[in-house]
Amino acid sequence: METQPNSSYPNGLIHAIQLDGHGGLIPCNQDIDQVWQKRDEPVWLHFDYSVPSTIDWIQQYSGLNDVAIDGLTSENSRPHILKRKNNVLANFRAINLNPESDPEDMVSLRIWTDGTRIISTRRRPLISTKEVLESLESGDGAQTIPELLINWLDAITTKQESSLNQLEDHALELEEADFSTGSNDYREQVSHLRKVCIKLRRHLSPQKETLNQLAAFNLEWLNELDNLKIKALLDRQLRCLENIEMLREHSILMMDELNAIDAETLNRRTYVFTIIAGLFLPLGFFTGLLGINVGGMPGTENPYAFWLVTALCVVFSVGSVVWAMAKRWL
Repeated sequence: METQPNSSYPNGLIHAIQLDGHGGLIPCNQDIDQVWQKRDEPVWLHFDYSVPSTIDWIQQYSGLNDVAIDGLTSENSRPHILKRKNNVLANFRAINLNPESDPEDMVSLRIWTDGTRIISTRRRPLISTKEVLESLESGDGAQTIPELLINWLDAITTKQESSLNQLEDHALELEEADFSTGSNDYREQVSHLRKVCIKLRRHLSPQKETLNQLAAFNLEWLNELDNLKIKALLDRQLRCLENIEMLREHSILMMDELNAIDAETLNRRTYVFTIIAGLFLPLGFFTGLLGINVGGMPGTENPYAFWLVTALCVVFSVGSVVWAMAKRWL
C-alpha cells in the first residue's frame, strides 16, 4: 500500500524513499527537504498533485524551474518529454486497471529526474507504481534511479500488453460467435470493442514518440544497456499499437458482417411480404369485382355460387404458389 511515511510531510506526499543500491529501499525518516537538496542521494518522491500542499512543496523546495513545475502539476495528460541538459521531464499514460474502471480511462504519470533523484506525481493510483514499490520492499527492485525509471515503464507496458491480450481474447470469442442469433447484443459488444480500440490508440500513440525521444536523448546517466532496454520498450509499444489497430480492423469487419446479416434478414422479410402481396392482389381484384352492387351479377340466385367463387380463389392461390416455386421465387 502507498502510505504517507511521516505525518509531518506534505499531505500530498505518497511516499519518500531512498535506494540502498542493492535492490532495496531506505524509508526517508528525515526532513525530505534536506534529503532532496543533497542532490547525490538516489531518492524517489511520489506525490498526489491534486493536493494543494504538493504544489506548494514543489514550488518552494524542489528547486525546479517553472516549466518543470507546471509539467508535474498541470492537468495536461498527453504523453510528451522535455530535456534540459541531463534533466528530463516526461509524461506517460497507463491503462487504468483499478477496480470498476474502464481500460480506456487512462491514468497519467508525470516524472522529473536528473538520473540521481526523481519526483513523480499522479492523481489516481497506478498498479504499476505499487508493483515497483513492492519489488523494492522485497529487495528485488532497482539499484539506481535510471533502472527504477526503466522498470516502471516496463511495468506500465506489461499492463498494456495484458489488457490487450484480454481484448484479443474477447474479439476471438466474438468472431467465433453465431451473429444470426441475438445480433443486437453482439452489435453492442462489437461497437464497444471498436470504441475502446479507438480511445486506446488515441491515448497511447503519443507514448511511442515519447519513448523514441527518450532513447535518442543520449543522456549521460543512461548507459548502453539502459538505452537498449528503452528501445526494447519502444518495440513493445509499437506492437501494442499494431495490436490495437488489428483489433479495430477486426471490429470493423465484424460490424460489416452484422450489418450484412441485418440487411439479409430485412431483404428476406421484405421479399416474403412482397410475394404475399403479389399473390393476393389478383384475388382482391377478383373479389372486389364480384362485390360491386349493380344489377345483372351472375350467380346471385344460385345457392352454390359462393362456394364456387371460394373454390376458384383457393385454386388460384394454390396455382400462384406452385407457379412461384417453379420460378424459384420461393
